[in-house]
Amino acid sequence: MDPLIAFVITLAIITAEVLTGSAVADAIHPLPLILLFSAWSCIASYVTDPFFWLVQRTTWDGIRTVVKNYTLPIELAGIGIFVVVVALEYLIFR
Repeated sequence: MDPLIAFVITLAIITAEVLTGSAVADAIHPLPLILLFSAWSCIASYVTDPFFWLVQRTTWDGIRTVVKNYTLPIELAGIGIFVVVVALEYLIFR
């Protein structure tokens, strides 16, 4: 199994265990909650993402170019997912 997949599965299990005992699990529908974690994973992996450095070293582009062509679109995707989550939570699941 790919180490990244194993890491994601482990992180999901730990997150599920933490959320089970909290008030967040009762306050938010599961679908928006899952999407919220997806949005956060896009936003949190700004320059610390190993794939960022792999893209930078593979393409031989400068850091500024990789940020413009790789990081910013992922950031925008995370913000877009967050907007969808807010809309789902307030328009459908309330």
